[in-house]
Amino acid sequence: MTVATDSLDLHIGDIVVYKNHGAGTITSRETRATKTGDKEIVVITFEDGLTISLPTDLAQTALRSVANDAELNRIRRTLKADAPAEPGVWLARSRLTHAKLMAGDSIGLAEIVRDAHSREKTMKEKSSGSSLSLSERDSYKRARRLLASEIGHARGVSIDEADEWIGAQLGES
Repeated sequence: MTVATDSLDLHIGDIVVYKNHGAGTITSRETRATKTGDKEIVVITFEDGLTISLPTDLAQTALRSVANDAELNRIRRTLKADAPAEPGVWLARSRLTHAKLMAGDSIGLAEIVRDAHSREKTMKEKSSGSSLSLSERDSYKRARRLLASEIGHARGVSIDEADEWIGAQLGES
């Protein structure tokens, strides 16, 4: 569930989620001269050192608040739930996964993680010798990294601890 962004005040020190990069901290607000005049800019810094500058009007639509307790509970339930029947055709699964990744919604990311984990587990149990395709594995890893970033900030733990929490919800040993 994406949190409404109209309530974001975008203060320095606030932790926000940018759908393509996960959770980051607003490190500054600046005014920059552009061809169309001065623009107020929000600068977000991510744990990996990446820094992104967004005009405040774009930031209001591109950023959202970090998951609250209710959303963390929904994420937990999503990760623990059985994966639903999915399209058997790889292309249909790929399109659905890509759409969820682009949306950057925490529940959509949790669904990607749960479904890929379940699919890979089923493949291993069948001893088919196959595993996720390269693109499915990349999407799974990206979704898990983005989700761990948000959960880490929401729970006040490291990304590694957040990833362990995700694994625990999935029943990983």
